Amino acid sequence: MKHILLLLILTFTGSAQDFYVFAGQSNMSGSGKAEDLTINDLDTEDVWGWDWAQNKFVTNLNPIANDDVFRAELLHGYTWDRSQKWGCVLEAMRVIRDRTGEPVYFIKYAWGGSAILPTHNGTTNWTNDLYDTLKTEVSIAGRTPTAFMWMQGETESITQARADQYEILLPDFIDRVKAEICAGPFISGQVQLNPLWSYAEQVRALQLSLNQSGDLKLVSSDDFRTYIDDPAHFDAVSLRKLGLKFALQALYGHTTTNSKAYIETCGDYNGDGHIDALWVMRSGSDKLFKAWRMENYVVKGQDNIYWNGSVMDRINDSFRFVNSVDVDNDNDDDIYHTDDAGNHHI
Repeated sequence: MKHILLLLILTFTGSAQDFYVFAGQSNMSGSGKAEDLTINDLDTEDVWGWDWAQNKFVTNLNPIANDDVFRAELLHGYTWDRSQKWGCVLEAMRVIRDRTGEPVYFIKYAWGGSAILPTHNGTTNWTNDLYDTLKTEVSIAGRTPTAFMWMQGETESITQARADQYEILLPDFIDRVKAEICAGPFISGQVQLNPLWSYAEQVRALQLSLNQSGDLKLVSSDDFRTYIDDPAHFDAVSLRKLGLKFALQALYGHTTTNSKAYIETCGDYNGDGHIDALWVMRSGSDKLFKAWRMENYVVKGQDNIYWNGSVMDRINDSFRFVNSVDVDNDNDDDIYHTDDAGNHHI
């Protein structure tokens, strides 16, 4: 098997008091349940969110109570009940805060069911009103955005016509954001393979191609799960993973010598009690997985794992991955490692 050798230079470009923009549809808004909140979710010291009602940044936030920060769309006529719900933003901000050691700032605007062009929501879309509202508010906030976080595309995955449109609309939208709102990285969550989104594969292929071209930085949704009673929306664990992946891409993704790397999944792969990030780089039909071992979100080492379509070679004793096996019987191939007792860990 041909091995692909790539060098990564791991630095982070976060500076004091970074400012992040979060936008998209309902999986960016978040459907985390109040009963799934933990003490860590309430750790918001030095995390400052833009309060749309007061036109200022506020801190010591409650993820399900501060509607004017986390559900600003309610101020603009949004009628879907989002009470007692939370999303990925605080996890992302805490990771960046802990890594940089500095306060972090964010603004969030997410509208469930929204598309780049108008759909069943009438004129509510990311071409006109939603975009213009967010752009204006970012300007009022008076800070230069560090990165733009985007979780959207499910609506365009419902019909063939929408998926076809998205192939033109999304690149144009990214260019517009970079020119008018945030010149930094455009970081996108990947639409999940879900029976509700009939054309998700087409939209995902577009997102991957834009990652390969350098137009966006991608985070995979393949290790996410949805609530049983709400199959359209990520569960609490997945929302935290989404926030973690956004943070890692913002901190590290655009500083590598191979900027086409995207985050496949996160987890404690080597059993050391710390979160690792598994990044993917492609070369033709081959993949190179590079696992970044992290301790308190600081990179401590790397392990290259090469893939030829079925089995990943073990480069060192810390990682044993196998692909193309449906470990959890969800009709989707999994990446997992096997511990010394022979147990699989997805």
